[in-house]
Amino acid sequence: MSHLPTDSAKSAFDLFPTTDNAKDIKPTRLLHHEAILFKPCNSIHTFFMKFNIDVLFLDKNMVVIKKIEGLEKGKVAYVKDASFVIEAGAGRFSGIETGSHIAYNL
Repeated sequence: MSHLPTDSAKSAFDLFPTTDNAKDIKPTRLLHHEAILFKPCNSIHTFFMKFNIDVLFLDKNMVVIKKIEGLEKGKVAYVKDASFVIEAGAGRFSGIETGSHIAYNL
């Protein structure tokens, strides 16, 4: 079982500063040592990203069903059966394989 320090977002809008969360937003929210879990989610894009990312697509049981390493800006990734997506800086998921169970704590 893999344990990842993650932040959570129900939509991409959760990642932008608002009056409620502005104090919690870092200038670059997705750092090389952090990950963001999107729920529910089965697709992502990298249109406005400034760096490559690793992506894990998870089923409803938090098992990795697809892993993409180094996804470049301007791309779209979709997995029909995914329930969750976790994004992190490129290289962060090098030790995680398809079939791994991800432990997630809020």
